[in-house]
Amino acid sequence: MGWRSIVGAIVGWALASLAITVQAAEPSVAVSDKTAFNLVCLGAGNSAASKAGASAPSAGPADQRGSVDLWLDARSGRIHIPFDLFAKGQVSGEWYELGSIGIAEHQITAIIESRLVGRPKLWISRIDGTMTISLKDRQYIGMCSEFDPARMRRSF
Repeated sequence: MGWRSIVGAIVGWALASLAITVQAAEPSVAVSDKTAFNLVCLGAGNSAASKAGASAPSAGPADQRGSVDLWLDARSGRIHIPFDLFAKGQVSGEWYELGSIGIAEHQITAIIESRLVGRPKLWISRIDGTMTISLKDRQYIGMCSEFDPARMRRSF
């Protein structure tokens, strides 16, 4: 077999592989058509003040526990953090607007628009529901699930 035959076989194999890859990469309509989300995320977070005052290393982000409510679509969104994750000295949480929203097949990203604390980053996995909010040395980690009051199973 000559070198031209080998090169021709490699080029043919590469083109066939490329065609299969292109067909496999086409998004499924059932997966990618959802662009509006109403989520509740349970987790815990830590802040810079709690780490700085600790005498022993922290075992994990468990200084502030609670649920985060989140609503978003491709154009806008809001997040309610019911505790002082950003160490602004407030007793109760508040609603923040979301900007730079990105909804992809496997993840959702956004920036929490807060004039007082910078621009915390929000990341949610659409595969397993893992969510993180991070700002410099502060972080909240949680698990999200879709909230639909009509279909939600009640605890009591």
